[in-house]
Amino acid sequence: MSKDLFLVIDMQNVYTDEGKWCCPATKEAALNIKRILESKNGEIDVIFTRFLASSDPQGVWKEYNIENRDVNEDAFSNEMMAAFQSELEEYPLYTKSTYSSLAIPEVKKAAKEAERVVVSGVVAECCVLSTVMALIDEGIPVVYLTDAVAGIDKDTESAVELILSGLEPLHVQRMTAEEYLDMNMAKEGILGVGVATMDIYVNEGRMYPGGNEFNVACNAKFIGRRAGFLGVFGNDVYGPILEDTLKRCEVNASYCRHENGTSGYSLVELKDDGDRVFLDWNKQGVTDLYPVQFQGEELEYVKTFEVVSVGRCSTVTLEKIKWLRENDMDICYDFHAIYTDEKIRSFCPYITYAFFSCSHLNMEEIRHTLKLAVDSGSKIAIGTRGADSIIAYDGTWYEQDTFPVEKVVDALGAGDSFIAAFLASYLEHKDYEESDRVQNGLKDAAKYASGIISKEGSIGVGFDRI
Repeated sequence: MSKDLFLVIDMQNVYTDEGKWCCPATKEAALNIKRILESKNGEIDVIFTRFLASSDPQGVWKEYNIENRDVNEDAFSNEMMAAFQSELEEYPLYTKSTYSSLAIPEVKKAAKEAERVVVSGVVAECCVLSTVMALIDEGIPVVYLTDAVAGIDKDTESAVELILSGLEPLHVQRMTAEEYLDMNMAKEGILGVGVATMDIYVNEGRMYPGGNEFNVACNAKFIGRRAGFLGVFGNDVYGPILEDTLKRCEVNASYCRHENGTSGYSLVELKDDGDRVFLDWNKQGVTDLYPVQFQGEELEYVKTFEVVSVGRCSTVTLEKIKWLRENDMDICYDFHAIYTDEKIRSFCPYITYAFFSCSHLNMEEIRHTLKLAVDSGSKIAIGTRGADSIIAYDGTWYEQDTFPVEKVVDALGAGDSFIAAFLASYLEHKDYEESDRVQNGLKDAAKYASGIISKEGSIGVGFDRI
């Protein structure tokens, strides 16, 4: 399988803060380029380029050399940035005397052999844009790293992105360095797939972003795991707020779609004891109308995660769960409090981690439910019971007390936070004996969830009601 070619264009001193042709975002671009280089990603090759004035200029390049003689003859300006000295000992550096890096035969050959060319460097509106257009003309797919490219100013950077947006997705993909790393790193982290919802508290005048898998993803990130959310945003007033909340929480939402229609929302009444009552919710929102299909690049992105977290309200059907399992994905499924033996037998052959809300069951019923889930194929089944102890089964029975809190402020999202924390702990401690791994995960999850119910909203992020 061919690799990506990571092309670092003209990161020379003349474009730094001290240089005559300073590009203000050069420092940020350099940091993001370094992040990718330091990731030691086995699926990329790396080439550096630099621009040096031709010793035998033709046509208008003669005038160029005259106008820019001071820079052309200044050795320091033409040197590569010191930040890349160690990488330049490892990767090739090729010289050009034109704007496009594809004028370098070695670069052109490597680009044609690559799966894609990932473009970074300076100057956005000049050498970078020229290189991208030349790559497109050669039929080579391009990834344009928006925060690893610097231009003369923000306006020109935005202008280049606007131009390239018209060539998406066939020729160009725009993404940040973090999004690119997320796509190409070793299989790691937790992906929530489901509904992004605005929980509107009718008696508080406040609203809180949430949704089961939305909450799982955010909490996984809060704990320190790589996290993503895959869903659909509506073009109503709530859609941008929900999406921006994920970005502020540093949850990757780059593969979410935008559709005409309403985002998820629910009307909630908060009781004095911190419990909540759902009064109503929207039906036929964008997630219902345009559910995630797990096709093409969407599937390739999903496969970069260790676990896909879905649930009863996520609109992910049993057929899609089966298909994900066939693609070697571990599935976490939240049955909530509504399930039957028939559903457990149907779903659990394809589910690795099965979670149940069991407050309405007695102990005999809980043990029956969890054992049935594992006997049907799940690796682990876990039943939460509000403030009562958590019960789990994987062939061995486990029990974990909850952690007391001084005051329950809001119980919304407690179960989702428990799921995120258990998965994060369990995935982190692969070197533990299995029984210790499960018990430790239960304890970590119970402790983490106790902190969540001391905050307002499902993830502690809220806004005045619109």
